[in-house]
Amino acid sequence: MKTYLAILKVPGALRVFLSVAAIRSSTIGIDFTLLILIQQTSGSFAWAGLALGLSSLGTALGNPIQGKLMDLYGAKNSLIIFGSSFLVTSIVLVSTVQALPLGVILLLCLLVGLTRPAGQGFGRAAWAILYPKEKERLQAASLDAVQAGTVNGFGALMSLFFTQIFAPELILVLFAAGAFVGAISLGLSPIAAALSRDQKESSESTTGVWKDRKLQLLFSIQFWFMIADGALLVGLVAISKDWEEPFFGALMVFSVFVGLLVGNLRFGLDTKTIDHLKGIGDPLLRYIVCILVTTAAVLVGHWTLMIPLLFLCGYQRRGFTPSLQTMVHDISPLPQINQALSLVFVALVIGAALGRALSGSIFEAFGTTAPLLLSALSVGI
Repeated sequence: MKTYLAILKVPGALRVFLSVAAIRSSTIGIDFTLLILIQQTSGSFAWAGLALGLSSLGTALGNPIQGKLMDLYGAKNSLIIFGSSFLVTSIVLVSTVQALPLGVILLLCLLVGLTRPAGQGFGRAAWAILYPKEKERLQAASLDAVQAGTVNGFGALMSLFFTQIFAPELILVLFAAGAFVGAISLGLSPIAAALSRDQKESSESTTGVWKDRKLQLLFSIQFWFMIADGALLVGLVAISKDWEEPFFGALMVFSVFVGLLVGNLRFGLDTKTIDHLKGIGDPLLRYIVCILVTTAAVLVGHWTLMIPLLFLCGYQRRGFTPSLQTMVHDISPLPQINQALSLVFVALVIGAALGRALSGSIFEAFGTTAPLLLSALSVGI
């Protein structure tokens, strides 16, 4: 654990880490709360999946714009403006969800995604200032992935738990407020000012990052992986509804995130050598095996095996995200670092959106195992 404590002791690192955690937990919490809210309003998981997909599409459109604005004009104003807009649009959505036609609500979901602050991408861009050595960046990426597993798991758990007790509208606004606080904290941080200064002084290229073939390959890998991830998570929620066990659904989702947390924690402590391609490829193969075994458990009715199997599904993905994100960092010119990271984040949200939308529809059409099979197929591709 000394490795991670050393990463956090770098001046400015803890503030970035905690601010990103606030944005990240709010993001996953809003996603699950939005899914539940629209499902309750429309009575259909297909419409709920579409709403979540439109929100993710909005994020895919908004994040590259934010990345470009950050690289050109600095992160401060972008994070403050988009963080504030995100909170306002979320409040408008929950205030009108019961009164407006479903089509208008779907457009509001798109707008919520469009204004979502690009805090996670900026947090990774800050590694250029905080961690000049590649090994330190890989360890920071592992810690970031550990954080993602932790706060995403708790964010999903809080959403699925508290929406059983309180109105989903209230929970969604509280999550949006958390993202707002995180975005303001990042925008006003010394690291944001330092990164903007170093970008302006850099002699590296300021154009063409979107045409880099290595970056395009990483985009494709991230895209297909996130289809699998989106299909799995929405599929688990839908399966729990089918079983009429919503709290078991929360536990299943949480098991995936805990497995991912433990796996990446181990990966970061074992980084004696750096091989990004192996770190990306091996977890995909292990995940396919685990998800197919989990599907078989559903088919034969061994529900008690679901929790340990889903933990393994998360655990076997260890190293994928740290390796991919560090590779993106290493091949991207400093003046375009936010744009490069936003490109990969676009792959993340588009893939997740497609996976979520397809998962809700194929669950209603083909039953409980279809989303899990979609997840395995996407990783195979």
